[in-house]
Amino acid sequence: WGKLVVAAFCLLLFVGFVSGREEDIKFNMNAQAYLYVDKFGFYDQGSASVNVTLSDPRYDAILFSCTQYAWRQLYYDYVQYGICKNFTYDNACYFQRFIGNTSLDFVVSTDSRADTYYFGISSCEVYSVQTKMSMYFLNPGGEQLSSQYAPLPWVYFSFIFAWIPVMIAWIANWIIHRNLKSKLHRLITLFPISKLLWSVVGCYFWHLASQNPYFEGKMVASYGIIRLFCQCLLVCVFVLISRGWGIIEDAQSKYNFSVAAGFILIFIFCSLLGIVFGGLFQFAMIVQYAFLVFFLFTFTNQSVIRAEALRDDPEANVVGTHLRGVDVVDQKKRLLQYFNVFMVIFCVVQICIVLLDGFLLFNATWIGTIAYEAVDWLMFICIGVTFRLRTRNVYYHLIGAAGSGEKMKLMPESPRRDQYTPNVEPEEEADSHNPHAYHDLRPGMAGM
Repeated sequence: WGKLVVAAFCLLLFVGFVSGREEDIKFNMNAQAYLYVDKFGFYDQGSASVNVTLSDPRYDAILFSCTQYAWRQLYYDYVQYGICKNFTYDNACYFQRFIGNTSLDFVVSTDSRADTYYFGISSCEVYSVQTKMSMYFLNPGGEQLSSQYAPLPWVYFSFIFAWIPVMIAWIANWIIHRNLKSKLHRLITLFPISKLLWSVVGCYFWHLASQNPYFEGKMVASYGIIRLFCQCLLVCVFVLISRGWGIIEDAQSKYNFSVAAGFILIFIFCSLLGIVFGGLFQFAMIVQYAFLVFFLFTFTNQSVIRAEALRDDPEANVVGTHLRGVDVVDQKKRLLQYFNVFMVIFCVVQICIVLLDGFLLFNATWIGTIAYEAVDWLMFICIGVTFRLRTRNVYYHLIGAAGSGEKMKLMPESPRRDQYTPNVEPEEEADSHNPHAYHDLRPGMAGM
């Protein structure tokens, strides 16, 4: 975990220096290059100020800022004709052709709710040059965030109030059944706690970001990493439930945490690929959910078979039906089947959100955030209702006196007898009329 934290911190710093709303950016511009520098979503009357300084005061270049459609059209023109020789103005773009250094200042006027502008620079020379750019973007009301992030403080504020009643209901169920100390119940509790805390932190974090010119890249990276931690908790819960942890206790249970750790490492690797590189690497995030749904489905089916095997457990009738009884086996299987349905729906919805977020909602990140958070919230409700503690028919592997860890406390109060001598008389009575001593009895010899 220490290495993971260090890697996450390095990732944070790396992404933080990629783009910014108020910062100097230095890079080498190659000959005839067409470079994307940054983008920002403006509301009506939002403003932008860009300054460019080239190391060669005689260098010819073009600075521009365009809407998404105009940016694509400009790129097509660059590929086919070259924009320096066929330079034409577009109403959806702000251009500035310059020599050496320049500045581009404009105020956005739009009839739509918001417009995203792409900022770039193109070289009109046959040699490279060192370039320095400073950019400052601002939305009305002193809003520092791009329109794709501006609603996030209110999004997280809303989810604080969504998680509070769910958390209260879960804790109330725990208090009501506090004598039933379920391992699985304790594990599941980590997820709503982490999500509630993250909603509070996210709300405060994005509120500060909206008032101060921080790096958006750094904020997005930190959000992705912290959210990844919450997702890892959910994956851990999924894997352990599918393995029957806290539901079925047998020889395979000792591998539960090893399997969960392996899944979390794969999940983190695929998620970091999508967070850091984006674009086509978001396909890795789709693969991780397909991988997850396949193996969880397999593990759950195996757990159903293991639950069925409990019917032949010789201790089922001795310990009591609340642990391994015939009716309880059916209840265990029903729980796992419900979980299978929830898990498949969760993974399919996550894949759909990743696709929408990558191809349709890249200029409306806040919509994707609402979708991700809402799915997590609904998933916990499904798991919580299914695996909540109950007064009757307790079918979890419990801890302490109420669990199978202390089976002797659950056995009948009648005196124990040797497992080979059912219905055998006490030794003092047997000696009076039985030719065999009590300790000589074997199966099939009672009463001889």
